[in-house]
Amino acid sequence: MSRFSCALFLLALVAAFGIKPVGACDGAAPAWRTMSESLVILRSDEGVTHHLAVKIAIKPAQRRAGFQHICSKWVQVWGVLFVFPTSQRSMFHMRNVREHLDIAFIAEDGRIFELQKMPRELDSAGGRSYRAAQPYRYALEVAAGRLSALGLDEGNWWLVLDPAWI
Repeated sequence: MSRFSCALFLLALVAAFGIKPVGACDGAAPAWRTMSESLVILRSDEGVTHHLAVKIAIKPAQRRAGFQHICSKWVQVWGVLFVFPTSQRSMFHMRNVREHLDIAFIAEDGRIFELQKMPRELDSAGGRSYRAAQPYRYALEVAAGRLSALGLDEGNWWLVLDPAWI
């Protein structure tokens, strides 16, 4: 799918679901507004394909922010794809996140190798951290249950890599 097709798909998604432009959430974090919008393609070994609307967190400030201080309706609509410059084992947390999330850890080649559930923390101080068992280059956060609703499981699904991220 070309970038133009992706842009048209995003516009159709916005029109069909009455989604207001990102930033329309009152009090959206500044880093959230700087993340580019894209469609990611998830493909199974059997050839099943899903497209997800995501924000791309590629800069350090964007990766630090993720879904923090983002209203619930945007968490339900958008995913966040964290793109790291190299494979690593950074930790994720749920401080200041308003909804339960799922996270997929993705290897440098695009293989989804681990899924975790991240429940919302009621105490803003937080405490629990989430880390993959092995190094990853990408991580995809979405609203809780969304990955399982799509039928994703570890090892059988791939993120189709965009050359802009590599």
